[in-house]
Amino acid sequence: MLYIVAQKNCIMLKLSKKTDYAIILLTHLGEVNAPVSAQKVAEHYQLPYPMVANILKLLVSSGLIKSTRGQRGGYVLARPAENIILSEIIQVTDNPFNFSRNHKRLTNN
Repeated sequence: MLYIVAQKNCIMLKLSKKTDYAIILLTHLGEVNAPVSAQKVAEHYQLPYPMVANILKLLVSSGLIKSTRGQRGGYVLARPAENIILSEIIQVTDNPFNFSRNHKRLTNN
């Protein structure tokens, strides 16, 4: 679970594991210059392959990434990483998504 906190207004985003993984996958794709297979990225981050494959399918169907078949195939970003915003990722992986107001301070336990 990934938490994003806006300190001043105490708005907390509680993102699912699926969204957290999608952010990791998109970040990885933004850092490489060639197509990456689902298996390689799952192994690289030690993530469960079935979940990675499922998230990549969602990202392809949403238009955030492209897939290419074949021996040199894999996944690449459909557009530059700086043009992908968090709300797009959340819409794909956590729809519907609700903001949660929390007035308690988060601590690392």
